Amino acid sequence: MKKLSYLWMLLLALMVGVSFVSCDDDDEGDVGAPKELLGTWLWYGDEITFNANGSGVIVEEGERYPFSFTYDAASKTVTVSADGEVMRWTIVSISDTKMVAVDEDGYEEVFLRPGTSGGEGEGGGDIPQSAPEYDTSAPVDLPDAARYADVSGKYEINTSEIPYRSIELTADGQYVAIKAAAYPYGVKAAARKATKVAGLFNRRPVFSRNIENTMLIAGRFEQVIENEYSLEGLGTLVVEGRDGNGNITAFKMIGYDGVETEVPVQKAVNVDDELTGNSGNLCRMWTAVEERAQYYMEKVNVYDAIYRVDADQVTTYVNSYGIDWAEEDIFDVGSEAMERVLFSQAGTYLQFFRDGSVELSYWRWEDKANGVIYAYDFGEEYDGATATAVFYGNRVNVLESFSDYSEEDDLLMRSIYTTVLEAAY
Repeated sequence: MKKLSYLWMLLLALMVGVSFVSCDDDDEGDVGAPKELLGTWLWYGDEITFNANGSGVIVEEGERYPFSFTYDAASKTVTVSADGEVMRWTIVSISDTKMVAVDEDGYEEVFLRPGTSGGEGEGGGDIPQSAPEYDTSAPVDLPDAARYADVSGKYEINTSEIPYRSIELTADGQYVAIKAAAYPYGVKAAARKATKVAGLFNRRPVFSRNIENTMLIAGRFEQVIENEYSLEGLGTLVVEGRDGNGNITAFKMIGYDGVETEVPVQKAVNVDDELTGNSGNLCRMWTAVEERAQYYMEKVNVYDAIYRVDADQVTTYVNSYGIDWAEEDIFDVGSEAMERVLFSQAGTYLQFFRDGSVELSYWRWEDKANGVIYAYDFGEEYDGATATAVFYGNRVNVLESFSDYSEEDDLLMRSIYTTVLEAAY
């Protein structure tokens, strides 16, 4: 659910014109190439070797493709010939570990010696090769989130006496009231200037005040006495009636001005009527810890970085080709960072951002036993996306994976996003 078009466009641009298929006979003698050029380089998932006598070979998925090359010292241009095709690179910079060149179309090509990362850390040295791995083997130890299971549910309101279309009470003590004039699909569009899916992110204490905008009010609620609940920022709800199955059929709402209103309701269908297994694990308020982005070109890890929400900082661990990644196009950072996310038993998926905006979406299980979630926006139930939830300790890792194949370049690209959430309380 991330911005894949940015990744694919950038990587594909780097790959323009880089295929060779056959061979010529090796040239004899020294072509005068600098010693830094000679030897084997990693080149966008392949290996390319330049020999002093003007011969060379590209190794792609185990297949070897010989070529010949010449070097012009005045222009620092390498001309590669293979099966009647010619490719020219002008060297911009070269060292023992990295070469940057520009092809005839102006695209930058980066070559790395095997075992080097291609990027630089804050101190100017090579960045680490890989990010810390998550130990998801710890047994699940989540706090009880079913305190209010007896009243939890999404209640469709059957009166125009109050300005709300529905009120949802969650088992862990959160409420969401959708305003009567609001269009469900408008919450996301109105609250956020641009959609950035896959961001769920900030390790702060769970909010202690309600949030209100033109679409909804959300906050905490607590039981005052039996059948009476105080909803911060909204008023008091009193359970007035239940049906034969115990489902609530009527509330009385008491506003802060003391006005009382009878509110007939109908309980909506839950995603899962039992808060057991993965439903019991997922349905609660979460705070965001970090987000990780990993990009692969074929089987080569070309980018690996983690955004730590609390520090509002991105740490890059792998940048195999020295690409100048735009972090704001990969992660939601700064005021756009995700701070909290709520999954409810009724299928509400509510995200809270640092700038005070919210996004309302919906979820259901694709595969409860294996933690596979399907999320979608209102009216787009058949155009959603899946993610896998892995629970451990008091955390959950939400993993999303995307692949794209470029037929023109015979190149498979893959991205993996991991969002780390921690139980709010």
